[in-house]
Amino acid sequence: MQEFTGNAAKGRQVYLKTTCFACHGGLGDKTGTLFGPSLAGVTARLNRQELADAIVYPSRQVSDRFKATEVTTVDGRTLSGFLTEQTDEFVTITDTQNEVTRLPRTRVRTIKSQETSLMPARLLNALGEDEVNDLLAFIHQLE
Repeated sequence: MQEFTGNAAKGRQVYLKTTCFACHGGLGDKTGTLFGPSLAGVTARLNRQELADAIVYPSRQVSDRFKATEVTTVDGRTLSGFLTEQTDEFVTITDTQNEVTRLPRTRVRTIKSQETSLMPARLLNALGEDEVNDLLAFIHQLE
């Protein structure tokens, strides 16, 4: 089994740079919106390779709670995010930038649950090997 050998302090900087905190939190404060699962303790169930694979291919296994919803309006606009309200009168969707859009039901053409994650795929591809190791070490120490 591969160990988490990177520098967690440097990994925190990578975590910030790649904006993982925006969806997963993990900075020990109220930063982040938890659009994705908490990463605290994730390495108790995933080894290093499984964690890296989950980051590179986030849509391979997505909990229903974190599946995206796509809303198409009658004028052809498409919004993706989490459906945060759905009544007879309104549909509200919140995107990964925490932007909330509330639409009158009469303006909505379709609402479709997606099988994919809102997390972009292949996030590690833009990082060097040391940055990947550091990021994984940071995630490993999250509680």
